Amino acid sequence: MNAEESKRAQGLENVLIKFDGISTSKNSFFMILWKKHASGKFRPVYKTETKPGRDGMVNWTQILLDTDTLCNDDDDHKLKIDLFEFKREGTHKLLGSTTTTLDEFKKGKKSFKIGGMKINVTSF
Repeated sequence: MNAEESKRAQGLENVLIKFDGISTSKNSFFMILWKKHASGKFRPVYKTETKPGRDGMVNWTQILLDTDTLCNDDDDHKLKIDLFEFKREGTHKLLGSTTTTLDEFKKGKKSFKIGGMKINVTSF
């Protein structure tokens, strides 16, 4: 049994994350969730669907990821969240980024600001 099979046999935790945003814009938005690798570079883990702002809210579908995929099964592993404004021609506009950890979410970090939008997190 290799290390990956051993880790899977131990039973990884699944994490359910729900993002929603408060915005006065009626534009459409999406987010990319990244995890930091040993090389120091961030690599994408998940891209949300594109959602329009309606009645001051943007509601993304829940995300279910295992902790190995999300954070190498380490709650203190650095994560980055990028918020983009969707552009039909494909030149999406990066509105901003934030860094966090799974541990911060578990300890109650339930909102943050990215590019003028308040992002709320409900999960676990």
